[in-house]
Amino acid sequence: MSDIRKNSLLRNSAIFTFANVMQRVVPFLVLPILSRYLSPADFGLIAIFVTLSGLILPLIGCEIQQSIYRRFYDLDADAFARYVTQAILVLLAGTLAISVIVFLVQDLIAEFASFPSEWLWAVIAFAVGQVVMLVRLVIWQVRNQVRSFAAFQIARSLITCSLAVGLVVHFKLDWTALLWSHLLATGMLAVWSVRSFLVDRLIRLRDLAPNRQVVSGIVAFGLPLIPYAMSTIVIQGTDRLFISYYDDTSQTGIYYLGYQVGLIVGLLHEAFQRAWWPWVYERLKNDEPGFRPRAVRLTYVYSLCILVVALLLAWIAPWFVSVFFGKAFGGAKEFVVWIALGYAFDAMHRMQAGYILYAEKTRVLAGLSIVAATINIGANAILVPESGASGAAQATMITFCCLWILAWVMSARVHPMPWGLRG
Repeated sequence: MSDIRKNSLLRNSAIFTFANVMQRVVPFLVLPILSRYLSPADFGLIAIFVTLSGLILPLIGCEIQQSIYRRFYDLDADAFARYVTQAILVLLAGTLAISVIVFLVQDLIAEFASFPSEWLWAVIAFAVGQVVMLVRLVIWQVRNQVRSFAAFQIARSLITCSLAVGLVVHFKLDWTALLWSHLLATGMLAVWSVRSFLVDRLIRLRDLAPNRQVVSGIVAFGLPLIPYAMSTIVIQGTDRLFISYYDDTSQTGIYYLGYQVGLIVGLLHEAFQRAWWPWVYERLKNDEPGFRPRAVRLTYVYSLCILVVALLLAWIAPWFVSVFFGKAFGGAKEFVVWIALGYAFDAMHRMQAGYILYAEKTRVLAGLSIVAATINIGANAILVPESGASGAAQATMITFCCLWILAWVMSARVHPMPWGLRG
C-alpha cells in the first residue's frame, strides 16, 4: 500500500475530489437564498429542464467525449488532434439533426414533460455547451492536467451560482433565473473551451473536411454508448416525470432538492473515478505485474467506503435539510437515504463498467443500460402510485443495485479480473 501512496492516484484523486466537492458546496451555499425566493414548483420546472437537456445531450454528441477519452491512449499527437476535430464535426451534425426533430415534435414534448415549448431551444443550447465542456474536461483528465480540470469545474459553479443569485434577488425572476444562469455560464465556458482547442491546436482548419473513416469510427464507438448514457438520465428523470404526473411540480421540486443531497455520493465517486481509470488503463495497457489483484483489493475497499459514506449522509440529512432548505422543503429529507444508497451502488457499478469500456464492448454497456432503464420505469410505475415520491427514491436504489450486479457479471466475462483475489 505504501507504493500506492507514492504514485499519482491519490494526489489526483484528492484534487478531483476537491473540485467536485467545491462544485457542489457552492450551489448548496446559495440554496438557502434561492429556496426562500423560489417555490417548489420553480425547482420542479428547472428539474425538468435539466432532465430534458440530459436526455438530448448524448443524442446530440454521440458520446464523443468517451471516444476521445478512449482513443487518447492509442493515437499520437497529430492523429489525436485530427480525431478531436472530426469529433466536433459529429457534434455539429448531431445538433442540426436533433434541432430539426425537436422543432417538429415540440408540442408533444411540452405536453408530455409539462415544460413550456418556448424554452426548448434553451434545452438544446445547454446540451451543446455541456458536450463542448465535457470534451475540454476529458482531454485535461487523460493528460493528467488535474489543476486545469479543477479550476474549470469550480469556475463553472461560481459563475452559475453568482448569476442565479443576481437574477433571483435583484431582478426578481422566477425559475427562469436558474435557466438563464445555466445557459449563460455554460455558453461562456463553452466558447472559451473552443478557443482553447484552437490555441492548443486540437481543432485544426486543415482537418475540418469530414474524414469518412474517422467519423464512422467515432459514430460506431459512440452509438452503442448512447443508450448507456441515456439510461442514467432515464433513471434520474423518469422519477420526476412520474411524480409530476401523479402529484404536481411542487412535489417534484421538493424531491429534486432531496435528490441533490443524495447525489453527493455520486459526485464523490465521479471525482475518484476521474483519477482511478486513467491510472488503471495505463497499467492494464502495460500489463504491470501484480496489478490486477491490487486493483481488485482497492475496489473492494472502495466499495465498502462508499456505502459507509452513503449511510453517514443519510444520518445527517434531517439536520442538513432543515438548515439549508427551510420549512417549505422539509419533506426532502425522507428521500436522501434511498438516493444516497442508490448512488453508492451506482459507484460500485461504474467500478465494473470501466473494464467493459476498456475492452471496447460498448454493446454490452448498451444492453445493460436498456435493462436498467426498463427496471427503473417498471419500479416507478409500481411504487410511485402507492408511495409517491418516496417510491421514486426507492426505485432509484433498486435500479442501481440491479445495474451493479449485472455490470459485475458482464465485466467478469469480457475482461476477467481476479475477483477471488487469486492470480
